[in-house]
Amino acid sequence: MLKRSVAALAGLAIAAGSVLVTAPAANATPSCRVGVVKETVKIRSGAGTSYTALGQVSKGAEICTWGTTSGGSYSACGSSSSTWVIVHYSGRNAYIARTCVSL
Repeated sequence: MLKRSVAALAGLAIAAGSVLVTAPAANATPSCRVGVVKETVKIRSGAGTSYTALGQVSKGAEICTWGTTSGGSYSACGSSSSTWVIVHYSGRNAYIARTCVSL
């Protein structure tokens, strides 16, 4: 049952305003963890504020996360950190400030 739930989440595309955050390619091992965005936040091309903003995810949106990584420090959603949540966006890894996502 758990495998079926994870597989269902892995195939799920989550609309967040005009941004679509999706699961990785079909050949990737699904390990999506659903998170809820605390405040509207930018999706970035790398784990730092110096990277290009690819879009944004609206407050309250549910997103599939694929782990975390260390990167550039930031201050967002009431906290400072250098941890970023990995999501898949337009067929590639993208990053959201970890303090802005409830996991």
